[in-house]
Amino acid sequence: MLTNFLNNFRGEDFSLFIIFHTQDIEGIRALFDSYKLDYPFFIDFYGDFKQNNTVVPSERKFHTFLLKNNSVILVGSPAGSSKMLELYKQEILKK
Repeated sequence: MLTNFLNNFRGEDFSLFIIFHTQDIEGIRALFDSYKLDYPFFIDFYGDFKQNNTVVPSERKFHTFLLKNNSVILVGSPAGSSKMLELYKQEILKK
C-alpha cells in the first residue's frame, strides 16, 4: 500500500506526484477517502502526460518513476517487488 511505502521515508526530503488518466474524479476521491490518503494528485483527462512523454511504456508495471533533478533514476513499481522497493529506498536515502 502507498502509505506503507511512504512510511519508509518519513523525515526525508521527498515528494510524491500521482497522475491519473481518468474522467472519474469522484471515483479517485472516493478511493483516497476510503484509504485515508492525504497526498496531492493530478487528473489528466485527455492523456496528455503519456502523449507528451512518448517514452512511457505501455505496460502498467512501468508507470512508476523515481526522478532526481528531472532525470529518471528508476522505472518500475516498488509495490509487490522487494527488489524494486530496496532500489527505491537506496536511491531516496542517498544524500
